[in-house]
Amino acid sequence: MNCHWENIDTFRSLNEFESFVAWMENQIETGRAIEVSVEKKSAGKMISERWFSCTNCQSKWRLVYPDPGYFSGSFLFIE
Repeated sequence: MNCHWENIDTFRSLNEFESFVAWMENQIETGRAIEVSVEKKSAGKMISERWFSCTNCQSKWRLVYPDPGYFSGSFLFIE
């Protein structure tokens, strides 16, 4: 994989997660990423999840939203 993105196993805070979402939205706006359909949810039906593809290397990544009190959210390489 030749991607400049890195795994985030867990966000340290809601603020960090929100900053990351804003950064990813900018990646989409500038053509560095595209949002793709979620092929198979891994976080369960009640947790929000978005998938992205890096336009540089076509790798796919999963953004799982936080579930306050249980899970801080993550951004992980899929393929």
